[in-house]
Amino acid sequence: MRAIHAYRLAHESLRGLAGPGGDLAETQIDLAAASAGLGADAVRTVVEQWMEKEPLDLLPGAIVPDLRGFLEAARRRSLRIGAVSDYPPHAKLSALGVREYFEVVVCAQDRAVQELKPSPAGLLFALRQLRVDPANAVYIGDRPELDGEAAKRAGMSAMIVGLGDSYRDISKRLGMPFPKDL
Repeated sequence: MRAIHAYRLAHESLRGLAGPGGDLAETQIDLAAASAGLGADAVRTVVEQWMEKEPLDLLPGAIVPDLRGFLEAARRRSLRIGAVSDYPPHAKLSALGVREYFEVVVCAQDRAVQELKPSPAGLLFALRQLRVDPANAVYIGDRPELDGEAAKRAGMSAMIVGLGDSYRDISKRLGMPFPKDL
């Protein structure tokens, strides 16, 4: 628990910095290790096990209602979809059963990003990969102070998904009819 707590604190201490100069993931591990009085390898092992692997089986039970239908509706409209996360999202998207919908998947720890939200670096990198102008994009997130602010700094619109929201609601708010067959 000490390693996880220190890792989360290190994450927040790096938020808002313009790239730590070097590898963001390793900087976070090193800060957590120093704070917790543990070796970097021990912190890395605990983080991989308890933050990246163990939660995967629980994710399908936490899926926001109608996410797959929303993604299918977007696909049918030929919308380009990307995911941007401060933590590695690939395995999580796969565990949710939605990885196939995302053309681009970006993590703050990716070599080309190296900055946490609310920095717009991850969003701008994803938009370049998708070949989409920020003015024509909407970022859907769950934290206004991070996701909303990152979108604002990137020059794009944001929509925040709150508790009790469904992607059927999000679809309506975007003016994108939800398919009747989903």
